[in-house]
Amino acid sequence: MIKGSPFKFLDSFTKEDRDIFFGRDKEVEEIYTRVFQSKMLLVYGASGTGKTSLIQCGLANKFNDADWLPVIIRRGGNIISAIQTQLNNLAVTPLKPNSTLKKSIQSLYLDYFKPVYLIFDQFEELFIFGSPDEIKNFVNEVTSIVKSDLQCKLIFVIRGEYLEHLTVFEDELPDFFDNRIRIEKMTRANAAEAITGPCGKAGIYVEDGFAANLLDKLNPDKAEVELTYLQVFLDKLYKKAAEKNAGEPAFTNSLLNQLGNVSDILSDFLEEQISKMADADAAVTVLKSFVSIEGTRKPMGLDEIADFARSLGKNISPDKVKSFVNQFVDLRILKDKDDNDKYELRHDALAVKIFEKITVIEKELIEVRLLIENAYKNYQRRKVLINESDLAYIAPYENKLFLNEQLKLFIEESKRQLNRKKRRSRNIFLVVASVIIGILSCFTVWAMYERSVAEGQTKEAERQKILAEQQTKLAEQQKNEAILANKQALDAKALAEANAKSALAAKQQAELSRQQALNAEAVAEREKANALTQSELAKKEANEAEEGRAAANKAKLQADEAETKAERNYVLSMAHVVGLKAMLLKNDPQLQGLLALQSYKLNDEYKGSKPDPVIFDALRNSYINLGANKNSSIDIASGHVALYENNGKLFSFGINSVLVRSVVANKFVGFSFIYAPPKTTADRNFFSPDGTMAVSCRSNYEVMLYKVSLDTSLAKNPVSCNLVAELKGHKGLVRSVAFSTDMAYLATGGKDSLIKIWKLDSRNISLETTLQSQSAIKSLEYSNDGSTIYSLQEDGKVMIWDTKKYTSSELNYNGSKPVSMALNRVSNTLVLGLTNGSLCLADLKTGKQSIVNAHNVQVDMIIFNKDYTLMATAASDKTIEMFTTSNVETLPPISIKDIHAKVRTMVFTSVNRLEVVTDRNMYSIVTSEDMMAGEIEKLLKRNISTDEWNKYFKDIQYEKTVNNLPSGN
Repeated sequence: MIKGSPFKFLDSFTKEDRDIFFGRDKEVEEIYTRVFQSKMLLVYGASGTGKTSLIQCGLANKFNDADWLPVIIRRGGNIISAIQTQLNNLAVTPLKPNSTLKKSIQSLYLDYFKPVYLIFDQFEELFIFGSPDEIKNFVNEVTSIVKSDLQCKLIFVIRGEYLEHLTVFEDELPDFFDNRIRIEKMTRANAAEAITGPCGKAGIYVEDGFAANLLDKLNPDKAEVELTYLQVFLDKLYKKAAEKNAGEPAFTNSLLNQLGNVSDILSDFLEEQISKMADADAAVTVLKSFVSIEGTRKPMGLDEIADFARSLGKNISPDKVKSFVNQFVDLRILKDKDDNDKYELRHDALAVKIFEKITVIEKELIEVRLLIENAYKNYQRRKVLINESDLAYIAPYENKLFLNEQLKLFIEESKRQLNRKKRRSRNIFLVVASVIIGILSCFTVWAMYERSVAEGQTKEAERQKILAEQQTKLAEQQKNEAILANKQALDAKALAEANAKSALAAKQQAELSRQQALNAEAVAEREKANALTQSELAKKEANEAEEGRAAANKAKLQADEAETKAERNYVLSMAHVVGLKAMLLKNDPQLQGLLALQSYKLNDEYKGSKPDPVIFDALRNSYINLGANKNSSIDIASGHVALYENNGKLFSFGINSVLVRSVVANKFVGFSFIYAPPKTTADRNFFSPDGTMAVSCRSNYEVMLYKVSLDTSLAKNPVSCNLVAELKGHKGLVRSVAFSTDMAYLATGGKDSLIKIWKLDSRNISLETTLQSQSAIKSLEYSNDGSTIYSLQEDGKVMIWDTKKYTSSELNYNGSKPVSMALNRVSNTLVLGLTNGSLCLADLKTGKQSIVNAHNVQVDMIIFNKDYTLMATAASDKTIEMFTTSNVETLPPISIKDIHAKVRTMVFTSVNRLEVVTDRNMYSIVTSEDMMAGEIEKLLKRNISTDEWNKYFKDIQYEKTVNNLPSGN
């Protein structure tokens, strides 16, 4: 029996933990089967799904020690060096210095006579921290190993969101993706086994219903379980149970109830440990050093931690850094130092929570410093200085950065080189312009002379042409008159002959008809009696026949409908399959575009869902690959930017100005500076819904209100901003504002837990009232009639405020803790973004609530377009999900995953685009499948060949994809 806790907290399971490893039998068997199918195996999935444990515990215990030699590899400082170090550590025969990886692996195999398994854990670190040269060298080494006859297999373990980076292997190893397995989150049934199984091995009593109640508390609205949170919660439960009875700990439902609600247990654990530190602020700074700019964990040495702190303007002594690190190791937040004297967070889930604590300014300083250091390393290798766009990006931060003398000199030299280059370009332009002007002057004189001669000749030719046309018309008229007269004479003769023949025939027919009439009269009398008898029988048979015909027609219609439905489903399925295949053809933009466009046309013709996630992704990949999207992103200054779009022009309210950019042309067309209190910075900026007002929340807790005048008809400077009022009274940063729909009131809320309501009178802006909340305010929304304000608080509560009586009540919601909020004013639905990545849709009329899956991490932002037909959400995993509001619960969203930075703000435009601002860039994303299809069709230069059609569309009849181009051969 196991003594102590059988739960791993934030550690991965290892081979020694086989007795307490439960709930993963199916995945272990599949990995074990797949590992023999190829030299390479790709294991991928979201963070926290237990990928490392499946390999190092599950797979390890499927092998006998004599059947494999596992080599666990983390990148460290360089992945090639890390492999050599691990091989050296395992080698019995010392490896030769500078030996190739192939020779080192062969030597290791001869030492043990076991197949060598290179297991690359946390493989995404290569693409987060590695240089292009390091990645290229590694691809070459892997290719060499795979194509050799070495007894060596490679297992790559990577987070799902980094899969796209693995395309670097496709040119050398086209079958790199063929042998892969996606690790999903654990189901509730398996999670219950992961609770009760280890308890049985450790002698822990588990009360009936305990496992199900625990999972309901931990994941109330999902069928899958977050393993990281489960292990942390079980560890906490064990400690509580051991406090009551160390000899016989028991997991009971009463113990579970004593722990109260579980909103975000990992954040609570982190906050609890930090609060115990003597200097909590410095402790958080130390933890921030272990998180990359991508939000993943990274190894750090003691000196590197101190340097990181200084880059944020905080001096922490080496002794103090070491003390903090030792404490975090004892608290199981950090792993103890490795062979390279580096420490690391115990789990990526901790990195996500710490990343949320890094402020916007800190992220900007870290990113700028990283940019300068990488540029300097590049300069040392290739003598390439910083380019103009990067210098412009660095400029606002130069006075805030703590740089050594080398980096300062490097920046100055880059500036001098840029100025010299600009001067040279200007001089060359002036010389070339002068020469061109001289040449054009000579050509102008010659052209004027030739033009006068040509005009005279043209007039004479025109006169001769008119005369010839008149003679031709006269001759043609006389010819037509003669032909008509001849035809009339022939017609008259033929008519006379025909009349004579008709008269004779009529006489003969009259006699014959008389005889037939007499005979028919006798027959009619005989048949009359029979007809009366047969009439009734015929009616009966006719009715029966009609009923049979109706039944047959109904059956035929049903069969036709079934056949049509089957054909529709087949074609729509084929459109999906081809759309997915198109996304893999990055190296053939024309074929990729043809397949994406044809999939779109088939989906449209057969009434598929629109927009369709697969078709949208295929079109967007082709749209980008063909270059239609080349002007879709621009560099901008960092900071909190507010956006407003009007008539194709995008207004962005930044640090100290409002800029105007044409959405379609993607260029700036005007700006207006604003007045701001000296020595303050903008923490948040906002536009009113109608764009007539702008709000800047300053670092001195004041709120600046501006009148915005927009004239989109002007090509230049279509905007002016004038200060209306300085709203004072808040005692903390203001983080959200809301305008009433009639623009009569403005509500402001911030960290001081106050909501202030201001009356917007054109003559005098005054404070109407102040409401006291229980926690800091994160978001505000006015109801349509202005009688209610909805507030989202820092503690996760959603409050409903009556603006007439100034009373409040709490809105009860389903799901985990909300962190963002938006109001759909058409359906009167309040949408809450939750920490677990889901959306809670609360119908304010009926009280009905529903949960919709959106992201894997917390939802940071929710927006609607102006008519509330589209909704977009953004999360800290750097993805955007776009929903059709009429089908939020039935149709899957459109996923945008190529932003590569955290989204700061978004806005839908009237020209079918989603404008997105990140920490550094502004992106313009086309939201219309029709628009992308039209642009792709313009860029295609051929049609699908018959061979290509038969390969991808099989038995669907060939058709031209681009109508104005010839068919493919």
